[in-house]
Amino acid sequence: MLETLIYLLTPALSVAGSLFIINAIIIFHELGHYTASRWCGLVPKSVCVGFGRLIAETKDRHNTKWQLRLWPFGGYVDLCGMSKRAVNKFLALKYGQKVLIMLGGVIANTILAIFLFWIASNIGYTYRLPIVGKVSSGGVAADKQLKAGDHITMINRTTITTWQDVAVTLLMAKATNTPVNMRIERDGDQIDVPTIDASTPFSGKGKGLFSLGFEPFTPPWPAIITAVEPGSPAAVAGLRVKDKITSINGQTVESADTVLTTLQDNPDTRIEIVVRRNGTLKKYQIMLIQKGNFVARGFLGIRLAPPNDEAQYQGFYQTGLIDGLLFATAEAWQYLLIQAAAFYLLIIGSLSINTLGGPILILSQTYALFSLENIVILLQWTAAINMSLAFINLIPIPIFDGGRIMILSIEAMIGRRLNPHVQDTIDRITMAIILGIAAMITYNDIMRAAGFIQ
Repeated sequence: MLETLIYLLTPALSVAGSLFIINAIIIFHELGHYTASRWCGLVPKSVCVGFGRLIAETKDRHNTKWQLRLWPFGGYVDLCGMSKRAVNKFLALKYGQKVLIMLGGVIANTILAIFLFWIASNIGYTYRLPIVGKVSSGGVAADKQLKAGDHITMINRTTITTWQDVAVTLLMAKATNTPVNMRIERDGDQIDVPTIDASTPFSGKGKGLFSLGFEPFTPPWPAIITAVEPGSPAAVAGLRVKDKITSINGQTVESADTVLTTLQDNPDTRIEIVVRRNGTLKKYQIMLIQKGNFVARGFLGIRLAPPNDEAQYQGFYQTGLIDGLLFATAEAWQYLLIQAAAFYLLIIGSLSINTLGGPILILSQTYALFSLENIVILLQWTAAINMSLAFINLIPIPIFDGGRIMILSIEAMIGRRLNPHVQDTIDRITMAIILGIAAMITYNDIMRAAGFIQ
C-alpha cells in the first residue's frame, strides 16, 4: 500500500519540485535587485512572489510590502511604485548605483550558479568521455577520416576531457569564425584530423554534433527487463524479469534506446513486443497507457538493465573546497560564454531558431531531471538555468536589465533623461517583439514535445 502511494505521489512531487526550483531561481533574481537597492539607500515599495490576485501581504520595518500572489510563476520588485518622491530619489542616485541596482539580479543568479556548481563538484560527478560513436557517411566527419572509437584529445589547442568540452569548443570556433583543428587518439597513436573549414561546423550532410556528422559513443545496451511495475500494462500482459526484448512493432531491437523511444512516442497505442525467454521467443500485444505531466508519453511499466561496460566510457571528477570554488566560477563563466556565442550565431543566422527552448522545455527538462533522483545533475541543470537567466537579462533590450543599463548609460552621456513618452514607446515596441519571440519559442517547445522538432 505504501509503495503504491509513493508511486502515485512521485509525479506530483516531481512537478511541485520543478515549479519550486524554477520559481526559486526567478525570486532569487528579484531579491538581488532588492538587496542592491537597499545597499544604495533605496527602499523598494514592494517585493512580490507570483502574479495575479493577492493572497497574503506583510510589511517590514522599512515599509516594504512583501506579497504572495495566486500564480507562482516568478515575481518582481517594485522599486518606486507610483510615488513621484520615490522616483526622484532613484533619479538622484549616482550612475554607478543605478547600474548596480539593475545588475543586482544578474549578480544574484551568478552567485547562486557558482554555489550550485561548487556543491556539485564537491559531491563529484561522472562525465562522458569524448569518444566518437556513429559517423554518418557523406558527412564532414567522414570526409575528414574520423572513425567510430576515435578519442578526441584536443581541438584548437584546447585539451578535451568531456563531450561538453567538444560541444563548447566547436561552438566557440563557429562564433569566432575559426577553423577547427582536431587531434584524436586511435589505437594508441595521436593523429591530427585534416582542418575543418570555419564555414562547416554547423553545416554539411549527416546528423550529429552540430551537423558535422558524428555522435558520442554509446556503449552496448541490450533491452533486458530488470523490473516490472505491479499492475502496469507489462505486468498484465505477462512480461517478466530477465526477458530480453528482441523486437518492438516489427523493428529489431539492437539497443534499449529503440525500446524507450518507441514507448515514449506511442501513448494510448497497442504495440507488439517480442521477447526471448529461456531461449524461446514470445510475442505480446500490449496496450500502452498515457503518462507524463508536461508531455504525453507511452507507459509500459518496465525497467531495463543499464548499458554494458558504461563505466569504461565515463570519467569521474571531484574537487575540494577551494579548487571547487575556482572550478565552479570557471563553469559559470563558460556557460555565460556559451549563451553569448549561441545568441550571436542566432543573430547571424548560423544557428536555427528551432534550437531555442522556452518555459515548457525548461519545466519538462527540470521535471525529467527531478525524476531521475540524481542530485548532482539537478544541481548542474539548475546552475545552468541561473546563468541563462543572467545572460538574458544582460541583453541590451529595454525591457531587460541590460536594456535599462543601456538607457541609463545614454542618459549619463547626454546629461539628461530620455523623453518618458519616447521611452514608453520603445518599451511597448520591444515588448511586442519579445512576446512574438516568446510565442515562437513556445511553439517550438510544443512541436519539440510532439516530436516534430529534434
